[in-house]
Amino acid sequence: ERRIRDSAHYASIKYSAPFDDGWVRICIRHAEQSIQSGVPLPTLQAALAQSHSFTVATLEQRCAGDTKRLMRMCDAVQRTARVESDLMTGRRAAMQAEAARDERQAHLSAFRETMAEAIEGAAALGARIRVQAGGASASTRAMLGKASEVAAAAEQSAVAMREAAQTSAGLIRAIEEARGEVDAAATIATRASEHAVDAVRASDLLSEHAQSIESILGLIRAIA
Repeated sequence: ERRIRDSAHYASIKYSAPFDDGWVRICIRHAEQSIQSGVPLPTLQAALAQSHSFTVATLEQRCAGDTKRLMRMCDAVQRTARVESDLMTGRRAAMQAEAARDERQAHLSAFRETMAEAIEGAAALGARIRVQAGGASASTRAMLGKASEVAAAAEQSAVAMREAAQTSAGLIRAIEEARGEVDAAATIATRASEHAVDAVRASDLLSEHAQSIESILGLIRAIA
């Protein structure tokens, strides 16, 4: 009943005061309510057309026999309906544009928040990576230092091995030389031994000759 009263009041001021802002405000409110209620535009336009048809039928009954008057009133109804449709359609479009703008703004805000979080996360990750990279760099430098120490120790070992090899080669040469000297000394000793044997033989021969001479001298002394 309340809606019927509201609709009757709306129709009354719309046709009785078409240049007044009162029915325009109600028209705009109807458009807002249709948006809030989720009424599609074709459904709203169909309801308006039905209302206008009912208005024309009512006028026909009231203007029976007066065609010119009926035509003037139907023309007024048609013009008013055109303005009404434009007002409702324009308001609905404006509300839909505002809703779309609000939705875009919400999406934009959410996107900015997401991007801000992503940037903060990336910055934190970059800081962690820098710290890890610093640690890895320090470890690498330490490893390089140890590698340098190992290389230096290896070089020293190589030098010591070369020196030991040189020393060993010198010892081998000295041993070979000593062996040669020993062989030479053995040869000399062998020759000396041979000479000593010869000397002993010569001494024995001399002793025999001396004895022979002594015997001969004894015979001579005896004869004399």
